[in-house]
Amino acid sequence: MIDIADRVAIYHRFLTEESIFLRDDIGAERLFTCTVGQHSSFELLDYGYGADNFWYDITMWNTWVPEEFPEEDAALLDAFVEEQKALAYAAVEEYRQLALQNPDKFYIFFTRPAANPITYSHYEEDHWAYTCAHAVEVTDSRTLYEMPLELFEEKYLDLLIKAYRYDYFVLSGGARLDDQGEDGAVITDETLAGLYNFRTGEEYTDIMQVFNVKKFFLQSLLEARVVDQLMNRWDYQYTRRQAEAAVRNMEYRLFGQSIIITIDGLPGFEARENLHSFDPAYLTIYE
Repeated sequence: MIDIADRVAIYHRFLTEESIFLRDDIGAERLFTCTVGQHSSFELLDYGYGADNFWYDITMWNTWVPEEFPEEDAALLDAFVEEQKALAYAAVEEYRQLALQNPDKFYIFFTRPAANPITYSHYEEDHWAYTCAHAVEVTDSRTLYEMPLELFEEKYLDLLIKAYRYDYFVLSGGARLDDQGEDGAVITDETLAGLYNFRTGEEYTDIMQVFNVKKFFLQSLLEARVVDQLMNRWDYQYTRRQAEAAVRNMEYRLFGQSIIITIDGLPGFEARENLHSFDPAYLTIYE
C-alpha cells in the first residue's frame, strides 16, 4: 500500500508524527483490545470494570422460540427476559458495592441469566415440530471470584485478557476463566432456577403443580428411568435387582424445568430429567 499511502488512512497518519489512532486511550494499560465474538448470538453482552477493583460480565443468549410459539405470548415472554436482565444488573451492583467497601481486594463476577420457554419436540414427516407450553424457565449461573489485589495483578488480569482476547467464547456460552487451584482466590458458584406460568406469573414450586397424573404414576415413570441409568453407568453397572432396590430410596424435586433425583445411600448420585422429555398429556403446563 506504500504506493497509495496518501489515500490509505492508516498510512497517511503513520507518515506523520501524529498518532494513528483516533482516540488516545487505545492500547492503554488494563484496556482489552482485539476481542473476538459473534455478538449477534447474545441478547445481552455487557462486561468491563465496574470499579477499579471490580470486573463484571453479564452474558445472556438470545431466547430461542419455535415458529409455533403463539404471537400473543411473545410480549409476556419478553417481560421475563427483561426481568432477568434487571436481576443480573442488580447483582452486579451488589458486588460493585462490596468491592468499593473492600479496596484491598479484587472481585470478578460472571452472571449468565436466561429465560427459555418450555417446548415439546416431535418429528413429523420431514421436519421437527414443537408443542409450546405456557411456562418459562428462568435461570442464572453465577460465579464470584474474590482475591487480594496482588493476586489479580500477578495472575488473574492475564487470565481475563486471555478469556476475551484469544478465546472464542461464543462456543463456551460466554467468557470463562481457566479452572484455578488453591492460589488464594475464593470462588463461589451459584445456580438459580425457577419455572413460571408466563400468562399468570404463577411460580411452580411443587412438582405436582406441573404434572396432572397421580403421584404414584409419576414415581413409577421416574423409577423406570433411574433404573435404566443405574444399569448403564460407565463406572459401575447395577443388576436390575440392585437398581430396583436402590430406587426405593429415591427422592426428587423440581428445579426450573429439571427434576433433580437423588438416592439415599448413593452419595454423589444425581440424575436429571427435563420436562420436555415427557409427553405433554402428562403435564399441566400445556393446553
